[in-house]
Amino acid sequence: MIHSDITTHNVIIADDGQLFIIDWDHSKLGSIYVDLATTLMNTTHFNPVFMHSLLKGYEALRPLNHAERKLTSALYRLPREAWHAARFPDRPRSRNMLDIMEQTWLPRLKGMVVLDEWANQDPSSKITPVRY
Repeated sequence: MIHSDITTHNVIIADDGQLFIIDWDHSKLGSIYVDLATTLMNTTHFNPVFMHSLLKGYEALRPLNHAERKLTSALYRLPREAWHAARFPDRPRSRNMLDIMEQTWLPRLKGMVVLDEWANQDPSSKITPVRY
């Protein structure tokens, strides 16, 4: 089971620092790798420190092997906005999605570098954040 809609609006951090994921009405059987890549896009604002924190926390619960890391990195490269615009080209929201993608393209590229470096690390090693 995957959540399939993890966004900043669906994450709550309690006063004690405990993290809760809410709004499970879109949960379904699906790819954990797509869900992880989408979560990285939806919640980290392409910030390398946030990306490393999410990956470290995820792998504390479910470590990924080298192939799984590479797959997650590859899926991250596929902007959901482009997929939406291609699937529904006549919808007004499609233009907005392409505008968002254009506005965030440079930070996304940096995020791709972060994930490529993470994917190429030995999964048993600690994640070392890259400073930009």
